[in-house]
Formats: sequence, structure tokens, C-alpha cells
Amino acid sequence: MSDFYKRFLLEEVPKVIPGSAKQVFLAAFGKHPGWDDHVEDLGLDTGSLITAKMLLYVKGIGGEIDAGAWEKLDDSQRLPGFKHIFVWQRSRQVLVGRMWASTDGKGRARYPMVVCAHCVGVPLSFALEQVLPVLEQLEQTCVTTTSAAEVRSALDRARSELRDAVSRSPDTATVANGPLLRDQFVNSSQFGPDRVGLLRILYQMSSQFAPFASGRFNARADASTLRPQHLRTPWGTSSADQAVLLWSQLLQTQVDGNSPVLIQVPLQESWLDITVGELTREEMFCLRATPKAVPLTSEVPYNLEESFRQSSQVVLDEFVQGRRTSSAGKSQPLSETVPPAPKSGSGVGKLWKWLGGAGVIIVIAAAALLMIPSGEKQTAQTGAPPKPASTKPAPPTSLPAQETKPAPVQPPPTATPAPNAALTANNAQAEEVKADAARAAAMKAQEVERARQARELELKRIAEEKAHAEAVRKSQEEKAAALREAEKHKADMEAEKARQIAAAAALVAPVTPTPAPAPSVPTQVVTTASAKSEALPPGSFTNSIGMIFVRLTAGYWVSQTEVTEAQFKKIAGPNESVSALGANYPVHLVSWNEALEFCRKLTAEERQSSWLQKGWAYSLPSEAQWAEFVGNAVLEDSVTSFRTTKRTRPEPVASARPNRFSLFDVRGNVWEWCFSTNQQKMARGGAFNGVTERTLGIEATWPLGPDGRREDIGFRCVMVPER
Repeated sequence: MSDFYKRFLLEEVPKVIPGSAKQVFLAAFGKHPGWDDHVEDLGLDTGSLITAKMLLYVKGIGGEIDAGAWEKLDDSQRLPGFKHIFVWQRSRQVLVGRMWASTDGKGRARYPMVVCAHCVGVPLSFALEQVLPVLEQLEQTCVTTTSAAEVRSALDRARSELRDAVSRSPDTATVANGPLLRDQFVNSSQFGPDRVGLLRILYQMSSQFAPFASGRFNARADASTLRPQHLRTPWGTSSADQAVLLWSQLLQTQVDGNSPVLIQVPLQESWLDITVGELTREEMFCLRATPKAVPLTSEVPYNLEESFRQSSQVVLDEFVQGRRTSSAGKSQPLSETVPPAPKSGSGVGKLWKWLGGAGVIIVIAAAALLMIPSGEKQTAQTGAPPKPASTKPAPPTSLPAQETKPAPVQPPPTATPAPNAALTANNAQAEEVKADAARAAAMKAQEVERARQARELELKRIAEEKAHAEAVRKSQEEKAAALREAEKHKADMEAEKARQIAAAAALVAPVTPTPAPAPSVPTQVVTTASAKSEALPPGSFTNSIGMIFVRLTAGYWVSQTEVTEAQFKKIAGPNESVSALGANYPVHLVSWNEALEFCRKLTAEERQSSWLQKGWAYSLPSEAQWAEFVGNAVLEDSVTSFRTTKRTRPEPVASARPNRFSLFDVRGNVWEWCFSTNQQKMARGGAFNGVTERTLGIEATWPLGPDGRREDIGFRCVMVPER
């Protein structure tokens, strides 16, 4: 199991508020004009805060920036900057944070600044009502100053204010909203008529969040194979903090309380993003992507069965009344009551933990005095006191060899025997207890120092690895650019040489020469490095036969790859190309009529099985649609024979790099049929055997009759509103 599932928001935190199970820690990281680069670690005093910075900021935001993911989006698909709140909740602990667009001292503005509070033992409503306003004030202070000292001072003031508020907060809280607000939420116009948008979200939750459902997820089980799950929803209400609280409560009906849940809210928009599980870079793409790039789950055209609608309406009606059905089938109230902290033992156990064997010896000595007859007691008072047994614990054996063990505390000097032997023994035992406490405090201080040093080393190592990776990436890009430039120069020189030879030949004999046959070239399959990601692109879904569809801003969906032999065989049966190369190769030797019939059959089957909503249908793309979703696909990233060894067959789908819409092989591999109503059906995109820019250009077309077949023509599907 990963350390994330073992420790994140489950840790034992330091007791910075004495005598209380409620604790709060405040940290800041990111970019600020007071620092020339990333802000130094400020207040990262818990393991969960360190993990949050690594996953959210370093790997998440930093990874998306390094990959250029947001820069590739159109302006309509990208938020202009950072302005978010986020809540990361699990069990009895919650992280509440704000992030905003900022710059460093050198004016670089790609990264945000983040302030984040780690709260333990307080209800979510308290964190939203009390912690978020303090973070907002802290943000305003940071925005209006360029001084690092003022940022540190403001952070210290905010931390003190939060700890004072937390120490006075109640241990429990009722649900902070009533049936009226929850009823307005589930019937919000943002979900469309008859709650259909909310029902679609519940449908997505029931399938995607199943591994994290109540009664199934267990942090002690092997969670290493669990993939994070994401969905985007409307607020459903008028304010960001209400939206977070309401969605957090609705998630109680679908997700185990021990599952880590992250809710990110862009404050100037009307949607939020929910991620369940261990955060990866791909889940952070949504942070700056509008619904044109990552659609709302409420708009996915699911065709919901009546039985699901009815069961979901029951769930929502219970939710409105402040109740939910547990995994055992029992109705339970929604509550923000903070569960009690795990018991570490009874009072005697705690006494043993702090006093060690000394506590037991004191108890035994007291019992012995009570049992001695009065005559013997008098003898004990006049005689020499017994020497107390040493209760000094054995030195710890688990310390690393390089660590210095705490200096032993010297026992107190032997005192003159007192008239009361029992009192003398108790005094000696008390001194031993003090010595044990001093040793325990010294060991605790050493543990804290070791943890701090380990954290610093880990952060330094990560920074060095990131810098090295960036240097390697830049070096590789420079080499690739130089190689492309050299190849272009060589090709230009060869073209110029050929032009000069032709011009000279024309002067001697102005007759068009017959070209000699091309020399035979040995077949060689050139493998193109795949850039395919295991994670689905944002805003995608998978249909009943495994075809992944990506939504375009124009409102229709495009299959991520060309139709494969396996997919074609499931719907239309075998054709001449099926099994010729392999299941994951693009189907070819398929006519325009056969491709259109495949779309018709797939539409009919998915409507019958309730996979496809009425009003939508599969089709071939129009030439205008193909020209739109070809995007930034270039020949250098395509499966062709352009400036390379002549290919004799296609490659498996997704063997080359995707375009900016995450679509593979839009250019190259096989020509793709486009929808047309005339007799000359057009294919677009070029194929594996194309060698010239004329036949591989974006404007190039291959006309053929509706029953014509070629080994280099296949197709991909679109899902569009029914014509």
C-alpha cells in the first residue's frame, strides 16, 4: 500500500494546543514577490501538509506547467489564472486552503501562492466558517506586500488566531444546513429539469467511485491498485462554502468516510471538481480548464434506466431529510459530529505509558503498607528504610547508529533515612519518575529533529531531481530541434540540386523524361514512440465496446483512435482486414458503406442496452468536423513514410503522439472516411504509405466510390445529435 493511503490525514499530530484533541497547523508555499523563486517551507509541520504540497503543487501544478498542458488550450478552454479554494477531507482531519495567481521576485507568474490549514478534530462546517475567512485575510495581506518578513509575520498572526478559535470550538456540530437548503440544492436549476443532471452525477459516482464506497474501502487493505477518480459538477447553490459542505454531505451517501476526498472550487466560476483517491498530475488538469475542455458530468448524455432513477430519487429524498442508508442497509442521520479519537488505553494504561514500571511499584508499595500489622509498621518506622528498586527503563534499541543517545539523568543522592520509610521510598520513586520524564522529553526532541532533517533532505532531493529532469528535457528538445533543422536543410539542398539538374536537362533536350522505376527498398517497420497516457483525457468517456470518446467545444464527441479490427468485429463481424494484423490495428479494406453501417448498428445496440441516450447517434465525421479536430497534428508525429523508410502496413492505433485534443492518428496510419451525400466519398488525413506533402497535407482528399475499398483506408466515429 502506498504511504499516501497509510498516513495522509490519518497521522498523529503534535499537540500544539495543550490538553486538547483539537489541533490546527498553518502553512504557506508557492510564489511571492518577497522571494526570488519558490517560497521557503513555511509551517510545514505535519506530514499531511508536506504531502499536500508535493501532490498538489510540486507534482500536480508543477507537472502540468512543465508539460505545457494549459498553454495548449484555447482561450475559451482555459481559466485566466488561479483563484481557488480547496478542501481535502478524510476521517477526522481536513485540509482547507486558498490559492491565487502570484509572481516571484523576478516577475515569473506561472505558479500560484497557496496557504493551507491542517485541522484535526473539528467539524468541516467550523473549518469553512472559521478557517476560510482567516485564510482570505491572509491572502489579502500577502497580495498587498512584497516583503517576505511581512508574510512570515502575517502567517504567525493567522496561526495564533486559528489556534485560539479551535481551542474554543465545540467538539461536535449538527449538520450546518437544514432540509430547506438541501431541497433547494437537489432541485437547483443548474441540474436541469427533473434533477436529470444530478442523476447523471450519481450514475457516474456509482460506477467510478465503487472501489471507494462505504463498506468496500479500507485503508488497511491493499490500496496500491486504486486509481483516483474525478468528476466535475455545478455548485448547485449560491456560494462556494455552501457548495463544498453540501457536496461533502452528498458524498457521504456514496463514499466511505475513510476515503480521501479533494474538492477544488474556482471562486469566479460556478462549478467544482471532486477527486477521490491518491491525487496524480492528470487530476490537476481541471484546475485551469473550463467546461469546454473538461465537461460537467451533469451534461454527459447518459440514458438512465427507470430503476436507477427511482433508487436515486430515494437517495436524494433521504439526503434532503438529513439521512443516508449505510452499507448494512440501515438509515443513519447525516452528521458533522466528529468521531472520538482512537483510544490509547485506560487510565491505568496511560499511567503506565508515562510512568513506566515506577507507577506499578508505587501502587504495590502502598498496598504493602496497608497490609502490614500495626506492630510491624512501628518496626518499619524505627528501622532502616529499604533501598528502592530502580525503575530506570532500558536504553532504546531502535535508534539509528549515527544518532546520539540522550545523556542519562543521574539518580538523586542518597538521602538521610527519614523516620517514615514509605515516605522516603515514595520520594525516591518520584525523583525516578521525573528522570524518566526528562529522558522521554529528550528522546521526543530528538525524534522531532530527525523528522525535520529528513524532510529537508527529501525536499532537497526532489528539487535536485526536478532540476536535473528539466535540464535533460531541454537538452533533448534542443537536439531534436537541431536534427529537424539539419534534415530540413538537407532536403532543401537535395530539392535544389534536383531542380538544377532538371533545368540543365531541359536546356539540352526539352522532352519530359520517363521516370525510372523506384529502386526496391527492404521493408522496415519504424516504431514511433507512443505518447499515449494510461489515464483517460479530461472530458472523455468509454462506450460499451471500449471506444474512448473526447468532447470538442463544438458540442460533439470524437473517438480517440481509429476504429480497430476488434471493435469492428464486435459490431459488424469480420471483414477482409480483421485478424490480418491484430486486434489493435485500425480496420482497413472497409468501404464507406460498411463504415456507415457500423455506425448505424453501434447506435442501435447501445440504445437497446441503454448505453446511448436518445437523440444522440454515432456517425462518420463530416469533412468540416475532420478539419476542426485535426488540430495541431503534424507529419513528424504521424505514422507515414514521409522522409523515412517506406512502410508496407499500418501500425497499432495510438502508436504516435496525440494532437492537442488527445486524438491519435488523425493524420497518417490510415485514411479516414468522412460523411458525404454525393457519390464521390472522401477520405482525409493520409496513410502509412504516404511519402509526399501533397498526399499527406491537411487539405488532401482521396475520392472513392461508396463501395470502394483500399488497404490504406479506415475510419473513426463521432457521436453527434441525431440528424
